[in-house]
Parts: sequence; structure tokens; C-alpha cells
Amino acid sequence: MKRSVRPTCASSREPLLDLLATEFDEAQQAFALFDDLLQHERYNHGFCLRLFAVARQRTDASWSIRRLAVLMLEHQILKLHPGDLDDFDFVLTQLNLKEASGQGVVRSVLEEGYSTTDLRRFIPEFRRRLARLNRIHRKVKGRKTPLAALGDFIALSHYECRLTLARYLFTPEDIVTEILGHLQVTRGVKDPGASQPAFVDAEAARGRALLPEYEATILRKLCEGSRIYWVSATTSSAINSLVEYPATTVVLVVKPPGSDIEFEIKRAGRKEQAPLNVVFARNGHTVPPSHRLDGGSMQWLLRYEAKSASQLSAVYRLVHGVEAPMAHYVSRTTISTVPVRGGEVQTLTYFTEPQAFGKGFREMRVAMKESVAAFRAEGHPNRLDLPGDLGLTAQFIGMTSPTQA
Repeated sequence: MKRSVRPTCASSREPLLDLLATEFDEAQQAFALFDDLLQHERYNHGFCLRLFAVARQRTDASWSIRRLAVLMLEHQILKLHPGDLDDFDFVLTQLNLKEASGQGVVRSVLEEGYSTTDLRRFIPEFRRRLARLNRIHRKVKGRKTPLAALGDFIALSHYECRLTLARYLFTPEDIVTEILGHLQVTRGVKDPGASQPAFVDAEAARGRALLPEYEATILRKLCEGSRIYWVSATTSSAINSLVEYPATTVVLVVKPPGSDIEFEIKRAGRKEQAPLNVVFARNGHTVPPSHRLDGGSMQWLLRYEAKSASQLSAVYRLVHGVEAPMAHYVSRTTISTVPVRGGEVQTLTYFTEPQAFGKGFREMRVAMKESVAAFRAEGHPNRLDLPGDLGLTAQFIGMTSPTQA
């Protein structure tokens, strides 16, 4: 007779610790949270207070533990009935969605897609947002929860954009700091685009104005200064990551917590090779002029795209009376330095010296010479004719002006 095998449950301390050790550097801290979560099968005020504190800790809790606390808080709130007004009053006040003495929720929720500030009508909408992850929450059933279900719960906690409450518990400064931790950053110079039509800046300003304050602050901080953002070895390509480097692309996508808005950084270099390269042909076929600078974008092309997108956006709005379902170009920065092992180097040095560029230097220089000749034949206005290796690099950079948007 064959004995049936039952799934391991969360009541088994050692298997749970083993699971947490694979997911968290602070396994004991995570275990303490799960121990509380699994013993409270109903909403518990004291446990919620603890979760609020952990989620907001910027020094005593790691980012992964803070994300876990946010998801556990959502799990607890989902146990509340919409008619539990006192408990919801407490929760919404803690989230700064309601003033302690106020009768309704703050008006900023309307920018986030909610339809009302009336407390009684807001609560069902709020719960519906949290309930989008019910397929995960319903599997958590106290001490009888299978370890596989807890594994799904932990996996979900890794994705900030899926955590509805994270936008109220993580500050924009928290998010920008976390974003920068997944990237390489070098220097650039803001592209003023002095010759571009005024409507380009107007559409960019309109795009920023349409954002909720949380996303607008994150975007503003990312655009501050003249930073250039590059993919790094630790940048994830997993869908729904806070910073995603989508497979087969050379862009970065930032997905703020609890948001359906994305910011794209175009372009951010190659991940496992030279961040910027020059390519003239692939598989026996010449590449389009816009692809000769591999891993990056050309300034003139980004200016053209921004102008065209702004025109289309304005025309669409005039015709249909609503905002166009398309992206806004909000910032451009010309690249001054490129990341290399041990630091960063000027673009001239990077494309001219083999020790700065690294593997594939000889092939890159051949492609650069072919690209410069092709640009000239195509009527590029840059007429620099400088001799030597440095002169060839200066011509190519003058023709492409590597820029990020």
C-alpha cells in the first residue's frame, strides 16, 4: 500500500526557516513576521501596527523585509469587512490617506484612479485594488498553509509595482535610492534643444502635470542633475521588477510601487558586453543608420522623436478631446562618460583607446570608419575632417552625439 504524501505546512518550523533562508538575508526577522501572520487568521490591530512600523523602517529593516511587511499588511486589511469603519479609519489614517479628524479621504486619491473621497464609498474601491492579488492571499490559511503557498507569497513581495500600499509607505526618496542601487550612473550634459519648437516643451510639461504627485516626484528626482543611467550586472529582466531591463532590448523600465505608470530610460547600453558599440553590418546586412550606435541613441534622432510624438499627442487631443495613449519625452541628456571596469571614462577615450573599450575594439573601429563614410554619403551636415584615430572618433561622436532620453 502506497502512503500518501501531504504538502509540508507552515507549522513545520525547520522547513519554513529553510525556505526563508533562500529568500532573505534576515531569515530570522522574516520568520518572526510569518510567525505572527500565520497565527492571526483574523485582522489584528496590534500586528498591523507592527507591520506599519517595519514597512517604514529605513535603517533597521532591509528593503526585502519592508516589502514583505507591506504585502502582509495588505493581507491583514483584506480580512476587514467594508463596514468596519473604525478599523478602516485607523488604516487609512496610518497610510496618510485620511486626516484623523476628517470625514473623507484626501483628494489626491482621485489622481490615482479612485472615483470618490467619500469614506464609505472609497473603502470598497480600496479593497478591490488589494483584492487583485486574492489568488495569492486566499492560499494563506494560518498554520495549515502549505510551504508552496508561502513561496508564492514571498515571490509576490519582490515586485514593488504589485504592492498597492507601497506607494504610501515607501517615500519617493526610498524608491530613487533603490532604483540607483540596480544601475550604473555616469555623467552627462542636459540637452537644451534650443532649436526645437515650443510645443515640445509644452507637451513634456503636460505629461509631467498629468502624473500623480508620487510618480511626479520620482520622475523629477531621476531627471535632476545630468545623470546617465546604465544597465548593470544586477539589473533584473524579470517582468514587474522595480527596474527592468526587458529581454532583447537596450532600455530600462522603471515601475513605481502600486502604479500602472512606467518610465522608460532610452537607451541604457548593453549588459554583458561593451555598453556602447559601433555596428555597421549584422549577418551580412547593413544596419539602419539609427542602429550604428549600438546600445545608445543619437541626439538628432531623439529630438526628432520628441518633436513627432509631441505633434501627434497634440493633434490626437484636439481631434478626440482626450489625452493620447502614448508616451511623453520629458528629458534628454548628452552622454559625457561611459562606465568601464573600475569607473568611467570620457566618450572620446572610450572609443579611441583599446584598454578603455575592451574586447572587440578592432571590429568596433572598422565599423566606425564605415559608419562615418556612410553618414557622409547620406548627406550628414557634420563636415569635420580630422586626421588620425582620435579624429575618427571625434567625427563619429560629432555625427551621433550619444544621448539618453
